[in-house]
Amino acid sequence: MSDILEPRRRRLGLLFFMPVVVVVICLAWTGFWFFAASKVDENVELWQAREAAAGRKYECANRSVAGFPFRLEVRCDGVSVALQAQTATQNATQIPVTAKLGEILVVAQIYTPRLLIAEFKAPAVIAQQGQPWMAMGWSNARSSITGLPGTPDSGDLVFDDLTLDRFAGTAQAPAVRAKSVILNGRTAPNSTPEKPVIETALRITSGTIADVHPLLAAPSTRISARRCRGSPICRRSRGRSVFARFRRRVVVSTSRSRACSRATSSRWRRARSASRQPAISMASCR
Repeated sequence: MSDILEPRRRRLGLLFFMPVVVVVICLAWTGFWFFAASKVDENVELWQAREAAAGRKYECANRSVAGFPFRLEVRCDGVSVALQAQTATQNATQIPVTAKLGEILVVAQIYTPRLLIAEFKAPAVIAQQGQPWMAMGWSNARSSITGLPGTPDSGDLVFDDLTLDRFAGTAQAPAVRAKSVILNGRTAPNSTPEKPVIETALRITSGTIADVHPLLAAPSTRISARRCRGSPICRRSRGRSVFARFRRRVVVSTSRSRACSRATSSRWRRARSASRQPAISMASCR
């Protein structure tokens, strides 16, 4: 009889043991999440102190942390940035450029801690010496950075329906409009901490610039690929990188379009000299 009851006691003991393990794991995870959330304010304050020493002052009127249980969401309302000086040795009492933004939301997943995703709420107002200078607006703005907490490996910044207005007194005049602006950047494979190399690609869709030149006032798409070698001076990327291949495709496409335009004009002149209606097919130009 005791031999029959012994397996039953083991199964019952295992049945009661598993819920206890689950509860312990949940409590441990909850403690870890709240510990990580408590470190957010500490790390942000340390980062603000370092930036302020370099002449860049960042402030957040209201900061909150949420996202339990599998991610951290840091929301900042009333963001302001003041570029006081380029170096800490310069006069820090002057504030040449300031910017104010409505809200920033930064999200980090627990299972991908090296990836940060951010969303920005419009508008953003840029001022010089306390006077409004530029106002930016957008329907959607987001960014992502990989490789943290060390040197970032890559980053992306996207704006949809971007508008940039300049202030003329109290009125706003349109300056820049774009359907979308996409900026991609990454650290090149041959980059080192001593000689950093950064590759960037910028794409502006349906972009216009007012009061500069009539050609710039017409909507157009612009693509640019650059490579920076540890200095503000950048040059076009070379080699077999993704950005270089992307730029070559754009150049080839532009060259084909120009060649097509010349061929079309030549056919038109020949047809006109022959006094007949030209029959020109654009299929060969695609």
